[in-house]
Amino acid sequence: MKYIVLTLVLFIGTFNAFSQFENQSSQSDALASGWSLSAGFNSISSIGDRNPFGKIGEWGFKNPISVGAEYAWPTGFAIEQSITLNGFSAGDEVDGQELTEDATYFSTDTAFKYYFGTHIFPEVDWLDLFAGTGFGFFGVDSTNISANLSGGATFWISEKFGVRLQNVMKFAFDHKNSGIDNNHFQWHLQGIFRL
Repeated sequence: MKYIVLTLVLFIGTFNAFSQFENQSSQSDALASGWSLSAGFNSISSIGDRNPFGKIGEWGFKNPISVGAEYAWPTGFAIEQSITLNGFSAGDEVDGQELTEDATYFSTDTAFKYYFGTHIFPEVDWLDLFAGTGFGFFGVDSTNISANLSGGATFWISEKFGVRLQNVMKFAFDHKNSGIDNNHFQWHLQGIFRL
């Protein structure tokens, strides 16, 4: 329950903190609006509540596919729905447990984002910085729900195509009893296509 409250507080706080910029934004510095699609790779650092930059061998990178669809408004706000697949091999260590067989990771996440880069670098049109919050449904051994925090950057190569680097921190609702379906970090490297 506390993660639901945390997610709501973060979303409302983000909305209130940046709503002042909505009135100040002119048509010339508004972000591109509309739909975009993303596809790429992801890696999972599933080490519970320990250091997310722990041993590289603890990261899942087996069939690491991620896809998503996003709708953005000129005000800088956006909503994204994504689906990711990944996995772990037998012998991998996940949350301090050695797996005895291969495991498949699946998640679907809804993210509410705010693109704030134009407020820091108003003259730079090839870089979009963003932060977000949301929730997800994921499973490895069983299933769990997570409260998510995310952040990242998109580097635009052209008006319609960019490359995105993103990190999503996922906090499992049933943290104490979830086994390997626990808190984790997910890193993304994706191509972005504006429609």
